[in-house]
This record gives sequence, C-alpha cells and structure tokens, in this order.
Amino acid sequence: MPANLDALRALNFGIRTSTGPYEAGAISTQIGLYDAGLATQVSARIRDEATVTGTVARLVNIYNEAIANKPPPDLEGDAQAVSSYLRQWSPRIKGWAEKMRQIERLGPANQILEAEVYRLQAEVAEISLVKDELALVKDELGRTKREVQEISGSLTWRIPMAIMNWKPFSILGVFSRAMRKKPKSDPAPIAEEREPNTTSDAVQHLEFRP
Repeated sequence: MPANLDALRALNFGIRTSTGPYEAGAISTQIGLYDAGLATQVSARIRDEATVTGTVARLVNIYNEAIANKPPPDLEGDAQAVSSYLRQWSPRIKGWAEKMRQIERLGPANQILEAEVYRLQAEVAEISLVKDELALVKDELGRTKREVQEISGSLTWRIPMAIMNWKPFSILGVFSRAMRKKPKSDPAPIAEEREPNTTSDAVQHLEFRP
C-alpha cells in the first residue's frame, strides 16, 4: 500500500517487514487488504524513482561523501590494525597448515581406510541381495505350504488317504511287507541211500566172548 511503502522500502522488503503472527487468520487478513488500484500506484512510483540512472547517481554521491569525510592517514594506527588482524587469523592459518601436513602424512592410511570402506559397502550390498533372495525363498515356501494345505484338504487327497488308513487295508499292507521280508528256507537235504554191507553189519552184532 502507498501508506507504508517508505517503511517497507527502508527495510528492503525483507524478512524484517514480517511483524505479524504466522497464523492462517492473520495471513488471510493481509491477503484481503490487497487492492489492485493501490498496487498500480505503488508500481508506478517504484518505476519512477528506482531507475538505473537515479540509483547510480545516489551510489556515486555516497562514495563521494565517504571519500570527503575520510580522516587523515594514520600509518601507525593502520599498522596496528593490520597486526591485530594477522594475530587474530595467524593461529587459524597455522592450524590449517598443520592439518594439511597431517593429511599428507595420513595419505596412505586414508587410502587404506577408503579401500576398507568400499569393501564394507560391497559386503553390505551383497548381504542386502542375500536378504532379498531369502525373502523370495520365504514367500515361495509360504505359497508351497498353502498349496499343500489346499491339496490335503481336497476330496481327491482325503479319499485315498482314508482308504490307506482303513484297518483291513492296513493289516493287508503289514502282512504283505512281512511276506516280502521273510527269508526263504533251504530245502532239507535228502539222505543218500546206502547199500547194505552184510559183513560189517554182522560184525557190529557179534559178541566177543573170552
């Protein structure tokens, strides 16, 4: 608005102009104060006053005033000011130089550490891949388990299983397995027929008397 243009311009239209609360109601109130006619007046005034020629002329005047009001040279004071500045920054510069030397000395160690970091990163990536593969295997096992449960719950599975578990059928199966495991007995040897030996038989029946 033209009424507060000078105050806002002195603050360079920056964050210092935001003095109100950051609330929805306050922001809505400011938006409601917008007037297209007043905005046109502000725009025309800025275009008239903030020209390149006028801005450059004001800057030149500021520089001329600063040069005209410059105090006489004070070599001793300037030297003290430079010395104070260097004393302030010298420890930092020396610290930077020492840090650079340390970095140079630790160069090989840094390379080893970088190589170790790359190796660990590769291992982490490999572990991540293995983890993903395990997740896929787990999902596949879950699907297989569900399929087995569906099959075992179907009639086409339960009927054959009921027949297999039927007691007479189970006894028959046990008997069949027992018969398969029973060893075959060898036939009894046939006694060989021997021709009678009358002489030896007679001798065996003789009684020797003194």
